[in-house]
Amino acid sequence: MSKLDTEGAAAVEFALIAPVLLMAVLIGADLARAWMQRAEVEHGTRLAARHVAALADPFGPDAVVAARLIAQSAGSSRAPLAGWERREALFAVRLHEENDRRWLEVEAAIPYVPLLSAFSRFMPDGIDLKAKVEEPLLNGR
Repeated sequence: MSKLDTEGAAAVEFALIAPVLLMAVLIGADLARAWMQRAEVEHGTRLAARHVAALADPFGPDAVVAARLIAQSAGSSRAPLAGWERREALFAVRLHEENDRRWLEVEAAIPYVPLLSAFSRFMPDGIDLKAKVEEPLLNGR
């Protein structure tokens, strides 16, 4: 083979493999972002559950509003996660009793928005980042 036959081989090989590598990097970044946001949802939900369980009236009208605000902002020092303001976002506080034990269950779920709109084609129903936390009520209330 002459040198002229192999000069552009590296460029052609790179052109063939570059889109695959780029897609792998973007998918990895999107998965890492989803994992981080789920951890923030769980952390915020845990803090909200602790706050509501410590209130004098954990089922008063202000308790759920306060818990939602805590969950929105406690995930990180940055702005609240995208998705909390959407109508599809779920935030629920429930009371459970069994024998002499009483506890709160706080549940949050926000829709995940992928980095690239092209990824939405692979998840037509979307993905919810969910967290459910149980917290015992203080003083047996």
